[in-house]
Amino acid sequence: MGHFLTGHATDITSALTSLVGPKNLALNSRSLEPNMTESEKKTTSDGEFDENGYWINLWNTKNIPFHQEEMHVSLEKHLDKFIDGRNGIKIFFPFCGKCVDMKKLADKGHNIVGVDVAEQALQEFFTDQNLEYTVEELKDNTGKLFASKDGKIKLYCMDMFKFSKDFEGQFNAIWDRGALEAISPKTRIRYAQVIKQLLSSDCHYMIAAMRYDPSLFQGPPYNVTEEDIQNLYEPNMTESEKKATSDGEFDENGYWINQWNSKNIPFHQEEMHVSLEKHLDKFIDGRNGIKILFPLCGKCVDMKRLADKGHNIVGVDIAEQAFQEFFTDQNLEYTVEELKDNTGKLFASKDGKIKLYCMDLFKFSKDFEGQFNAIWDRGALAAIIPKTRIRYSQVIKELLSPDCHYMIAAMQYDPSLFPGPPYNVTEDDLQNLFGDMCSIEEIDENDYAPKFKDLGLDVIFERIYFLKIK
Repeated sequence: MGHFLTGHATDITSALTSLVGPKNLALNSRSLEPNMTESEKKTTSDGEFDENGYWINLWNTKNIPFHQEEMHVSLEKHLDKFIDGRNGIKIFFPFCGKCVDMKKLADKGHNIVGVDVAEQALQEFFTDQNLEYTVEELKDNTGKLFASKDGKIKLYCMDMFKFSKDFEGQFNAIWDRGALEAISPKTRIRYAQVIKQLLSSDCHYMIAAMRYDPSLFQGPPYNVTEEDIQNLYEPNMTESEKKATSDGEFDENGYWINQWNSKNIPFHQEEMHVSLEKHLDKFIDGRNGIKILFPLCGKCVDMKRLADKGHNIVGVDIAEQAFQEFFTDQNLEYTVEELKDNTGKLFASKDGKIKLYCMDLFKFSKDFEGQFNAIWDRGALAAIIPKTRIRYSQVIKELLSPDCHYMIAAMQYDPSLFPGPPYNVTEDDLQNLFGDMCSIEEIDENDYAPKFKDLGLDVIFERIYFLKIK
């Protein structure tokens, strides 16, 4: 495993994760932060909560039971590992509040930088610690900088998502004492993107993550699992690496190749997808001869239907058998050529209107066919294991042209009743993956219960989402 776990949470625990080389976890209990009331969950036009306003209000009303007056027990316990013998290092505290750990580490000769949106918290920090400080306005009205007179502690009062390495460079250490668990799950990817650019090559990064049954408590603090952290921060896997699931090691590419070779493909449909047919005008939007991508395409008949309408089709799948069957089933002559660097093969119709790349989807990029005017995900996102979704979204985002219409068929059911594939994909999942770049609209729903009854699923829907670049 990438993490060395010293204990598992049975109730509500705080997991301390060290992201440096091998990842290490130690557990300690921690009190809950107050739950959000409905009135505090102010929605905007795009459905996002006013998180900054929520936390500012908690500090202004002194409703801060999450604040601790002592150094965090796990930081104290693992301080030698965190500092690793380095002197005068630069340490970052995201969503720092008035965390006393900042003063403790500054007293040991380190340089502290914190970020929080609540000005009250930063004022109280310097008052509580009896430190003289200065306040200056940041350029472009982005916030304020509170700094100790000796310059050892700098606290930025600003939106965390606007902070970057342009302010203080990269950091030798980061102590996330409650930041990741405090933000809405929808914003975790954005948070991780901010943090990643702040990591120096020698950075030691520790995270305190709450773990509990989220069906019993909605947060904040939000439930953060080890898998969540792996999805956000672990490096991309190579093709030869196996993907881990709850059932052990799983060779995802090999699994799908075997499904096709053994003709175990109940997911394949012989007719054009009912929702694509229903919403085809919206998908195409009056454009002629557009370029359409089918990720993990199999032998999807929709490709031939859209090619017959004059569009240019590009598909990607790992299973060569699927492509051979596609061209045979559709009575199309085709050519096959090896791709450079032994990355796979290109199957192409003689007229060049359909190009199918037999290769690892995670190695596909705009270098092959540029960007696309439309993408039809008929089951790709539902097919890949959840821990690879971020990698998948990174591939897709690069392929979106400014006018791209992106449709996703997402399966939704109780995942405790069926492990997948297809995997449960919620609208929140889509917001996490694509919401930073795309508007997301649910446009259709299909009842799949009759097809999955033998698997013990009495309720399962396929919901169709329409995405466009904002």
